[in-house]
Amino acid sequence: ITPIHDEQGTVSFVAVHRDISDMTAMEEQLRQSQKMEAIGMLVGGIAHDFNNVLAGMLGNLYLVKSKLQDSPKLYERIESVEEQGYTAAGMVRQLLSFSRKGLPDVKYVDLVPFTKDLVKFARVSVPEDIEFICDIEDQEMVTSCDPVQLQQSLLNLIVNATHAVRDKGSGKGKIELSVKLAERPEQSVYHDQRVINADEQPWVCIAVRDNGIGMDEKTLQQAFSVFFTNKDPLIHQGFGLYCCLTIIEQNKGRINITSKVNQGTEVKIYF
Repeated sequence: ITPIHDEQGTVSFVAVHRDISDMTAMEEQLRQSQKMEAIGMLVGGIAHDFNNVLAGMLGNLYLVKSKLQDSPKLYERIESVEEQGYTAAGMVRQLLSFSRKGLPDVKYVDLVPFTKDLVKFARVSVPEDIEFICDIEDQEMVTSCDPVQLQQSLLNLIVNATHAVRDKGSGKGKIELSVKLAERPEQSVYHDQRVINADEQPWVCIAVRDNGIGMDEKTLQQAFSVFFTNKDPLIHQGFGLYCCLTIIEQNKGRINITSKVNQGTEVKIYF
C-alpha cells in the first residue's frame, strides 16, 4: 500500500502490485546484506587478533635489527621482512576498515614511484611464461587515496588477469599495467553519486589489461556483484572485484571494465 499526495494535500492510498521477480530480487539483496554483515563481524575479529600477532613480530624484528649493525647483509634481510610486516599490518587496517565501514587512510600518493614498487611486488605472482608490461608516463602524478587499499586492488586485478590468461590456454599471454594522464571518464561503474562533480581537475588513469579468456556480456554485467564468480565456488569466492569497486568508491575514484570473449579484459581506475 503506497500513500499518494495530490496538489490539494489530500492523501489517498493505492495498492501497488510488484512482479514476483522484483520480490525475489529484494529477498536476494536481503540475504546478501545479511551475509556481508556476518562476514564483516568475522573479518573484524580475525583481523584484530592477527594485528596483535603482527605487533609482536614487528617488535622483535626491531630488537633484532638493533643487534645487527655489524652484519649489513643480515640487517638488510631483516629490514626487508620488517617492511613486509608493515605491509601486512596495512592490509589488516584495510580489513578492519572494511568490517567497520570506516574511512580509508587517505594520503597524497605519487603514482609513478608507487606503481614501480607495486610492479616489483606483483611480478612474483605472474608466471614467467606470461609477458608482464609496465607503461608509466614519465611525469609526476599525485593523487589522494589510501595507498594500501589501492595496492590491494591493483594486485587483485593482476591476479585476475593472470587467471584469465591461463584459462585461455593458447597463444602468448600478456598483461599490461599502465598509468597515464587521462580525460574525465564519461561512464563508469559507480554507486556513490555524492562524489561525482563536474570540476576540471586533471585525471589519471590506472589500467590493467590482459589478452585472456575475456567475458561475455552477461558475465560482464555481474562482474562487480558480491559473491559472483564464474569459477569453482569452493576455490574462488567472487569477492575480489566487489572489494575493488568498494575501495575505489571509498577513495573517490571511478572504475570501468570492458571485455570481449577470447580477446581479453581491460579495467580502468580513474582518480
